[in-house]
Amino acid sequence: MELLQLDMNSFSIQGDKGPIVLNLINRFTTSYSEMIEGKFVKDSAVDCIGGSRINYIFHQIFVKSVKDINPFQYLTEQDIQTAIKNAQALSPSLFVPEVAFEVLIRQQIARLLEPSLECAHKVYKELRDIASKVEL
Repeated sequence: MELLQLDMNSFSIQGDKGPIVLNLINRFTTSYSEMIEGKFVKDSAVDCIGGSRINYIFHQIFVKSVKDINPFQYLTEQDIQTAIKNAQALSPSLFVPEVAFEVLIRQQIARLLEPSLECAHKVYKELRDIASKVEL
């Protein structure tokens, strides 16, 4: 519901309109949370909406996009060996230095940024759709 539709001067009640606004906010939050929690019946058999759509975005779309990432696509064995050698510098050690591991992992984690932002955008869009469908 748009704020312009809620012209507070059109109410015939004189005086403090705070309780009216509080009541509207309360009804909105109740309806919004019911849509997210799946406590609504309307149009539920046609399409995934509300919380079920958000669940679908996380568990189907996002998981698929993460699984499609090949962790070794841009990481060769030579890259791993070079990172280990650079981290050891002049003092060779028996174990792989943490610095080499951190450098390689940061590069791989950066590849998750695009699917994560896409997922966040889809969830945000669904939350906005839910807000527009709430009836007071």
